[in-house]
Amino acid sequence: MKFSIQIFILVLFATSVSFASDPPKVIWTKKYTIGHEEWAEKIIRTSDNNLIIAGRTDSPKIGSSSWRQDLLLMKINYEGDTLWTNAYGDFNLYEYGHDVIETDDRGFIIVGGGVFNTLLIVKTDSIGNKEWSISNNEIGNHFYAGKSIFEIDTNQYMVVATDYLIKINGQGDTLWTKDIHLKSERSELTNDGALIIAGSYSANAQSSNAGLIKIKFNGDYFWSRSWHTNVDYGLSVTETQNSNYLFSASTVSHGKEEPTIIMINSNGETVWEKVYSIPPQKSGYGHFYKLFELENSRFILAGNDYRHKGWIKKINETGITIWDYYYDKKSVFYDLISLEDGGYIVVGYYDDDDHNSDADVLIMRIAPETIAADYIADKTYGSAPLTVKFNDLTHNSLEEQITSWEWDFENDGVIDSYVQNPEYTYFKADSYSVKLIVSNGVSADTLIKENYIITFQDTFPKIYSIQDIPNDQGGWLKVQFARSVFDTDSLIFPKTNSTELYTVELDDGSGWTAAASTAAYGQSLYSVLIPTTKDSTSESDGFIYFRVIAGMEEGNYVSNIDSGYSVDNLKPAVPKGLLASLLTGSKVKLKWLPNTENDFKYYTIYKNNNSKFESIHQTIDTVFTDLTVQVEQSYSYAITATDHNGNESSLSEAVEIVVTSLNEESVIPSKYYLAQNYPNPFNPETTIMYGLKNGGYVEIVIYDVLGNKIKDLVSGYKTAGHHQITWVGENDLNEKVSSGVFFYQIITNDFKQHKKMLLLK
Repeated sequence: MKFSIQIFILVLFATSVSFASDPPKVIWTKKYTIGHEEWAEKIIRTSDNNLIIAGRTDSPKIGSSSWRQDLLLMKINYEGDTLWTNAYGDFNLYEYGHDVIETDDRGFIIVGGGVFNTLLIVKTDSIGNKEWSISNNEIGNHFYAGKSIFEIDTNQYMVVATDYLIKINGQGDTLWTKDIHLKSERSELTNDGALIIAGSYSANAQSSNAGLIKIKFNGDYFWSRSWHTNVDYGLSVTETQNSNYLFSASTVSHGKEEPTIIMINSNGETVWEKVYSIPPQKSGYGHFYKLFELENSRFILAGNDYRHKGWIKKINETGITIWDYYYDKKSVFYDLISLEDGGYIVVGYYDDDDHNSDADVLIMRIAPETIAADYIADKTYGSAPLTVKFNDLTHNSLEEQITSWEWDFENDGVIDSYVQNPEYTYFKADSYSVKLIVSNGVSADTLIKENYIITFQDTFPKIYSIQDIPNDQGGWLKVQFARSVFDTDSLIFPKTNSTELYTVELDDGSGWTAAASTAAYGQSLYSVLIPTTKDSTSESDGFIYFRVIAGMEEGNYVSNIDSGYSVDNLKPAVPKGLLASLLTGSKVKLKWLPNTENDFKYYTIYKNNNSKFESIHQTIDTVFTDLTVQVEQSYSYAITATDHNGNESSLSEAVEIVVTSLNEESVIPSKYYLAQNYPNPFNPETTIMYGLKNGGYVEIVIYDVLGNKIKDLVSGYKTAGHHQITWVGENDLNEKVSSGVFFYQIITNDFKQHKKMLLLK
């Protein structure tokens, strides 16, 4: 299947209404081109910390030049990278997915509809392979399409379809159906164990009335509500923290469908109603398909405005707008989820050229609402005295407006101005960092731009900073310096046969030596990478002196002298291949693979017997025996590597082992246990130890990552005591299995536990 991703800049524009705060910034926006036309209607989190999206896509009909619509299921991570994509089109209908849930076996059930509102349900495994499907286009005399699905009990699901509730089991068998006479759209589980369903009642062949139903899982009604005025279509609903319901509908009037939000109490009675009117002389329709409540009685609404542009709105508890997003292309936002950082991921579709038949899946990540200081200066370089005008560009998406600005134009701790857009004159030649602190009375933010303003008065270059290169093993510095006043050349209009250049010299105690040169081309600030002759270590400070020689047509000019040092700040690699084994006499032996860094110094052994790793030994060897262990205790070990500059690696992958008395087979453990296999990783065989407090029936089974049983290792009665079993990497047919991750599980009458192991070949 052809698949492409395009990342591009999201354009927002403001309406004529003045809001108290700016909309949050967009972190990234991605467009997914899968087939001919596609969109996303639902996004959910998965148990493995990724995201699943349901919608529809187009693919060519077999033996035809036309296209057909298929159910779409795609898995992405939180950065929008695609993990896999599948389409389900074997119904030979025009199909689309409305909702999806993850099942207990980490698979998915997607519900949707097809031509003539046909109900479609597809069950997949964890990677999108179809396991079963349902395609029923009639119950009695009513057509219906799946809109929502919820797990209401173990292996039991409630499907909300057009006009119907349908209860199914995990195999797709229908348990019962109930006609609710409501053309449902979006639904939600309530905190008191019911369903709240938004939709529409058919008034006649030409019109409908918005409707809302609260119904029990057995099909009995709590209450139902309809609107017999101009509120014609019910689109979405969510339960609020105070057990009210926020309801999204459309108010139809004079050829317009105006988005309407209604707050309803727990008995179905209207608390307030807000219509977000389409401007006069304009037509079209606006919808909100997703409603989401924040913790502070604020709500996020997602949909499209009357121009068919993607629209995200934040309102307060009475429907007053706090901020709006508008997307500048034809688009719709159908769903969103909140993130732990306070931001959002929004999904829908996007049409780059405003054609109805060329839409693509659109996913957008929005930053948290915050205050972010920012500014710009009209000039950042020049001869002293230099007068600079500063323009505040602070972004504030919080409700409280910015009330104070504190400017420190030289970053010397002295506040120079409290004006939003000030002016300041620099009288001395120097490099100045500028600091701005903004506050709205609740939150504040600080921005410092280092060496932002550079002024000069003489003919000499000037060193402004000498910085170590991060994340390297030493040997390099970056020297930054301001140009000489005679450096007037440029890359666009160079002088003919110009020989002007800068040379950076260093003195490590043996005299001045040229280290690097760069062409002079009118830069305000030059940055040059310099190789050093020594590093700063625990034995030596490593200071080296530097100066810059400006070779200009007017002569040679020497900068000030400054000093700096390079540092090896790159950690050694994490040690690999750590294995633990038991020796006779209840000793634990550790061994691992050696590190290969030239500056390696020693390993540190860490041990964990409770809840914290503590250092117990340092060695240059790759083997260690722990004599300080006790029988019937579980220990975890990990190691690090340290270099000669004191950089310590992260902890290695930990190994766990249960210490038994190999000299006393009659010892009965005080509790059941399942030890980590050793060695791990392994090839070709590994040993699994386990302990039984009481004798009884025992099963130990090997499974693959998909839950398929690979091998029955133990199946029968075992006496109380310590036991071990060896797995040689074969299945029940004595066939060698492929390398990968496997799980082993012990089951007794009183104990059940599983662990993970890795087979490498």
